Amino acid sequence: MTVQSNFDIDKAALTLRYLANPTRLRIALHLLNGEQSVAQLETTLQIRQPNLSQQLAELRDAGVVSARRESRAMIYSLANDAQHRLMAALSSGFGDTTIAQARKKTEPDPPSHRNHAAHFAVIRA
Repeated sequence: MTVQSNFDIDKAALTLRYLANPTRLRIALHLLNGEQSVAQLETTLQIRQPNLSQQLAELRDAGVVSARRESRAMIYSLANDAQHRLMAALSSGFGDTTIAQARKKTEPDPPSHRNHAAHFAVIRA
């Protein structure tokens, strides 16, 4: 297998280095479920706020997560589709089948040609 020319190996290595920390990996994997506030992450993951904020800042600097302010709360989510795919691949690659099952449930069914076929009428003068 050849690495594509547009593949940034340095960025990939840096991202994986940030994710090598168990706390940061737990946070990023948890965000597969959707965006969460700092308070929600603190409660769900049982990580004290100062440590959580530090780890979120590291993930943000690495481009893994993004943040937005909603009133007084900071809301975090995976930064983009590429990060979502990476987290899903890590999750399923290490044995978590719930991600794959959840994705199958949310993906639309393939279109049925029988139900979506065009109908033509013949008009005679």
